[in-house]
Amino acid sequence: MCGRIIIANEPNEIEKENLNSILKTRYDIKIIYVKLEILYASWNRGIQMSSGKAITFWNVDDIRFGKALINGYKTILDGVDVVYFPFISIWKHKYYSYIPIYRINIVYPPQFSIKGNEDGMIGGPFFIVNSDVIKRVGYFDEQFKVVGDYDWFIKAGRSGLNFIRLFSIAGIYLKQVKTLSGGQNNYVHRVENQVFFKRYGLVWKIERLSKEEGLFKSYRV
Repeated sequence: MCGRIIIANEPNEIEKENLNSILKTRYDIKIIYVKLEILYASWNRGIQMSSGKAITFWNVDDIRFGKALINGYKTILDGVDVVYFPFISIWKHKYYSYIPIYRINIVYPPQFSIKGNEDGMIGGPFFIVNSDVIKRVGYFDEQFKVVGDYDWFIKAGRSGLNFIRLFSIAGIYLKQVKTLSGGQNNYVHRVENQVFFKRYGLVWKIERLSKEEGLFKSYRV
């Protein structure tokens, strides 16, 4: 059984109209309206409401491909804990006059290893997890604005889970300046990385913070 849960953060009236129109024809979709909250709070909310065998996340500015979803779901049903994929990354990083310039590449993550998992976020934006895994690893840390998925992957990697990398292209990850991982959040991104590097003892990745020290102290290590 497959269902979809939409966590709508403070949608405007037009967005509400569009969402409610979906419910007239689709009975496998639940829509929950909430005040604006941290991304990982919405993820956790969806997890708590889910009754499926597999859980995955689809952020509103990304595009997912059906073949990878199906392959990943079947792999979870075969007993794998976490499935992750290559994906297409599109980054609008500057303008030439009034013309946007895009950088496009295909990201091929490495085969899982604890060291590789801790060196960088290998799971990408389109990973799928067995719902039972959440009980073992825990929910996403809601204090993070940007790196909650990376933090969770490190916890999961140290929990003895079975990770499988598939080769289906999972979708298109759109990175722009206004997105969570875009340019305006580089400051927060840098600090949050240092929080969980310290949390997990990744001493080779820890950097000295100067002007960000105050923000760092506001986080729970």
